[in-house]
Amino acid sequence: MSKHFRVEVQKEGRAWCAVDIQNPWSEEALRDVARRFPAEEGFQVSIGVAVDERRLLESGPQGRLRLLASEPIFQPWNPA
Repeated sequence: MSKHFRVEVQKEGRAWCAVDIQNPWSEEALRDVARRFPAEEGFQVSIGVAVDERRLLESGPQGRLRLLASEPIFQPWNPA
């Protein structure tokens, strides 16, 4: 199963971009994305990995549940 990563990038203390990575080769893609924002050029990169998710559900009149939205919950990623 693939991991879901969120890479948050700042440059000189200002929010620059966020990149979500979720595919079968996510760790390879993560390494590629992270090296494109070098600290020597003023970038700060933080990496999170999804560990759970929040779900917004709707309960219909016949007791059926329907998923309206889901949002991943990230924690800091520490590669082993």
